Amino acid sequence: MRAITSYRPTRPHILIAAGLIAVLVVAGLGFWFVNSPAAGLHASLAVQNSEHVHVNEAVPVKFDHPVDLSHVTVTLDPDTPLDIAPSKQELVIKPQKGWDTTKRYHLSLSMVPTSDHKLTLKNWSTSFFTQPKVALTAVTVDGKAADPAKVSMGPKSKLALTFTLPMKPDTVSVLANGQPVPAGNLQWSPDNQSVTVNPPGMLPYAPLALQVAASSQSAYGDPMTDSSNIAVTEQPLLPVNSGSGIDANFSPVSPIEIVVENSGDARPQSGLQAADMVYEYISEYSISRMTAIYFNKPPGLVGPVRSCRMINPYLVFALDGYEECSGASVGTLHYLFGSPLVPGVINDFDTHNHFFRVDFKAAPHNLYTDGDRAASIRQQWALPPPSYYLDPPHADLDAGQPADAPSVPLHAVNWSYDGGRKEYLRFDHGAPFIDDLAHAQVHAKNVILLHVGFHDAGWVEDENGGAHSVWYDMLGSGPAEIYSDGKLIHGTWHMGVGGPQWYYDNHNAPYFTDEQGKLIELNTGLTWVHVIGNGQTG
Repeated sequence: MRAITSYRPTRPHILIAAGLIAVLVVAGLGFWFVNSPAAGLHASLAVQNSEHVHVNEAVPVKFDHPVDLSHVTVTLDPDTPLDIAPSKQELVIKPQKGWDTTKRYHLSLSMVPTSDHKLTLKNWSTSFFTQPKVALTAVTVDGKAADPAKVSMGPKSKLALTFTLPMKPDTVSVLANGQPVPAGNLQWSPDNQSVTVNPPGMLPYAPLALQVAASSQSAYGDPMTDSSNIAVTEQPLLPVNSGSGIDANFSPVSPIEIVVENSGDARPQSGLQAADMVYEYISEYSISRMTAIYFNKPPGLVGPVRSCRMINPYLVFALDGYEECSGASVGTLHYLFGSPLVPGVINDFDTHNHFFRVDFKAAPHNLYTDGDRAASIRQQWALPPPSYYLDPPHADLDAGQPADAPSVPLHAVNWSYDGGRKEYLRFDHGAPFIDDLAHAQVHAKNVILLHVGFHDAGWVEDENGGAHSVWYDMLGSGPAEIYSDGKLIHGTWHMGVGGPQWYYDNHNAPYFTDEQGKLIELNTGLTWVHVIGNGQTG
């Protein structure tokens, strides 16, 4: 008998043993495969980039077998209201209000059986990360930060929107009152992270809602995450005289509005040529009177100063300025000293020496003021700065049709156009109208005829002659003829809303539009406004 250690298998024995081993291996692999994960139900997140999911992007979960999703449990951390759309081999989840930005979400599914219920996905989880914020980060006007809820700008202002990321300009739609702003009115910065917007057709005081459409995309294809409204109001642009010392850096201050008489004994007056604007109107007895408006400092001598009329409160509140006059009738004073008090100073009640008497004219035509005295009221009675803009000196704008210089018979005034200096020379009762301070005939760059309603104010303005006070209806809108550079524009004046509005409720400065309804920018120089009552004869 042989020892076991000395046994040597024969070739047939080896072949039989190898066959048995092969059978055992195949059986083991089959058992492993049947019981391994590869033989079960699998899920996968079907997004383009799970580390950069758009805020409005649906997140599909795909399965490698048809499934029964009638009882699936979906868990999302952080919890978010979802819309869930199941199908045979897909579950689509979408946030009801959009994903939060730059946030990681953890998604879990449990108890998902195949449609034949032979396999079950008991627990499955994954995560995804959302896009960065794409929104406005700043609104600026002329380089200065503005509150998006209350943006104030002028017709020449640059309104810029800055985004959190560079944008894809051809996808960005800026809406103005719901209508797209033309691409030509959008000027992008070199890095495409900010855009200057020039909304078309804006008019002063007309509210404008700007919005960046939600369909706009960043340079990386991310949609807007915040399309906040921007409330914009345009303020008017008022003309200035070239010698007023007002440039682009000048911040508007409350203007000084000085009443100057125009009776024969008052001429020649002083300081009118240096005004930025002059309003002329009938006081009584067919005699006109002027209110000279100075947006900066009045000149060295202004006068003769005479009493206020009811047109003055309209101009004071509209321009957020100060009236300065010699006095007024009892009826007019009732309004000047009413509630609210009209800002300004009246010589008959003055305690700060704003006025003085000269010896080269007889009373009552000898009351004058000067720049320092007149402007001192700004320190004595502080007012908030005006909200309108002042138009710095600029090259002439060519607008209108050629026309003869205007005449205003109601005011006994006619103008003659001087083509060499491109200004209008004033004649009063046929004689050159001289400014004694300037030692020259008064010349205006713009002459405007303003047609307004008017009525008897209801009280005697001049007790000696019994003339009643004239009340001009200065609020609302009406026809206007605008003469400049030998041309005429038939336009419309606007100031306040009109109707039952009182002068003290209006802080909207005047502006003009042309026949197409577009804003008119006036040329630089003295602007003379004739206020003409509809049907007024004297």
